[in-house]
Amino acid sequence: MHHTACLVIRGVRAGDKVVRVRVGDFVRVGAAGSKRSGWLGRAVDLWEDHAGTGWVALDWLYHPEDVPGGRKLAHGRHEVLLSTHRDANPVLSITETVRVLTRGAWEQEAVRQGPCLPGSAGGDSEARSSRHSP
Repeated sequence: MHHTACLVIRGVRAGDKVVRVRVGDFVRVGAAGSKRSGWLGRAVDLWEDHAGTGWVALDWLYHPEDVPGGRKLAHGRHEVLLSTHRDANPVLSITETVRVLTRGAWEQEAVRQGPCLPGSAGGDSEARSSRHSP
C-alpha cells in the first residue's frame, strides 16, 4: 500500500474529463440517483492498494439540515459543515474538485465581488464551511 501526502500521480477520469486530486482538496463524490448532485469531502490521504486501485480518505462535509439540530437561521444558504467523519472511497468515485471557503473568506469575497460571487445566486460550485463533530 502506497500512501502519499502530495499529488496523485494520475488524474481521476470523471466522464470525459480528468480530475487531479491532492491531499487537502475538496471534492464532490458522485451519487447516482441522489436528490443532491453528490456529496462533498476533503481529501486527507491518497493511496493505491496492492491491485493498483486508487483510494482516497475523505473527511465529509454535511449540510446543516443533515446534522443533529438541523439548519439554523445563522447558517448561510450554501453553508456546509466539516465533520470528523472519515472513511475510504475509490478515487474513481470523485467527479470534480470544488472550492470551499471559510466563513471569513466567503464574507471577504462577498464584499469584493458583491452579488456576483459564484454560488451566491443558486449555484453549488462554492460552499462556505464551518466545523461539526458528530
